[in-house]
Amino acid sequence: ALETGLQTVVVLGANSKNIKPAIEKLPIITCENKDWQSGMSSSIRAGLEKLLEIKPDLFAAIFLLCDQPFVTKETILKLIKKQIETEKSIVASEYGKTLGVPALFTKDLFAELLDLQGYVGARFLIKKYKDKNFAKIAVPEAEFDIDTEEDFQKLLDFRE
Repeated sequence: ALETGLQTVVVLGANSKNIKPAIEKLPIITCENKDWQSGMSSSIRAGLEKLLEIKPDLFAAIFLLCDQPFVTKETILKLIKKQIETEKSIVASEYGKTLGVPALFTKDLFAELLDLQGYVGARFLIKKYKDKNFAKIAVPEAEFDIDTEEDFQKLLDFRE
């Protein structure tokens, strides 16, 4: 995200005290999601609210997950390019049998993103608008994510 030159907001939750010192020198804005236990929607709200505080006239926001290590600057730029080409309100990533994040949402969906509750994430809106105001790009690199220690070991093995 930093390589794109776009404003980057990092939402911190359960382990914020451990993570914040490791990233505080990066050219990012952090915000703490004190309601992280309530689910993914609270992180979406926290991040989008912080971004709108900084840039009230924001046209679009891209949501990324920290556990998809192979997503690159090029992935993010492809989302933007596809939105410009199609003028769709959502540009999602397609990988495996999934439509999801990284995903771009334009400002006309910000209110709905802010209204998400509980364990509902951006995928809810992707499914809702899949047949109308929607575009997708192939992002096979997003299929690998780190959910377990075994996944993390696979990442370390890959990098060696």
